[in-house]
Amino acid sequence: MRLLDDTTEAPLLKAKPGFSIEGAHNVFLETVKRGLNDDFTTHDAAAPTIVLRLYEAYGGHAQVQLKIASQIPVAKAVVTNLLEDELEELNVYQTEDASLAVKLKFHGFEVKTVKLVLGKPGCV
Repeated sequence: MRLLDDTTEAPLLKAKPGFSIEGAHNVFLETVKRGLNDDFTTHDAAAPTIVLRLYEAYGGHAQVQLKIASQIPVAKAVVTNLLEDELEELNVYQTEDASLAVKLKFHGFEVKTVKLVLGKPGCV
């Protein structure tokens, strides 16, 4: 028996990743973190955020689909600068496999920061 065949004691081995990139092999997801302005002291604060940092690694152009697992409730997705100031709202759509996704275009060596605001869609 191989290790990955028996997942009864390790159910996370069956879980799909929270984020994946499709469409280009030269774009990498480098960072997944909480937003700079998230307030961890109270539950009544603004909606929590997840910040993703992606980059094009080889100097080429790319268009990718950033897929977000269906268990992550995304209300809004925006491109930000490195200080997480919002620049452009992204269209979040559902894919055939029920996950969510956004499309991103990259130039050579470009770094993009995407902020996901968590919650029910349209409630932000």
